Amino acid sequence: MRLGGPVSSGNHDPEEWIAALRREGYRAAVCPLEENVEETAIREYRLAAERHDIRIAEVGAWSNPISPDEDICRQALAYCKRRLHLADLIGARCCVNISGSRSMQ
Repeated sequence: MRLGGPVSSGNHDPEEWIAALRREGYRAAVCPLEENVEETAIREYRLAAERHDIRIAEVGAWSNPISPDEDICRQALAYCKRRLHLADLIGARCCVNISGSRSMQ
């Protein structure tokens, strides 16, 4: 079993991210990147995690893909697709979201 969670390393350096994870005693992590970063940065984080035996446990895709509001639904589905792509590129074990809500409130 591995413990993990989100950490802030203060900048965009994979080795500092690894150090922040180590300080917390984590061997798993939430993906620290947004989907709009360059693929070279994604690859650097993935390789750093592999080198240090850190599992990237998840990429969050928190949104409402079943919203009855067409604009919200369309934006949420596009966001989910971008986050799924990031999860694939970085080697995350899963991409998490909630089911959403059909409520108009």
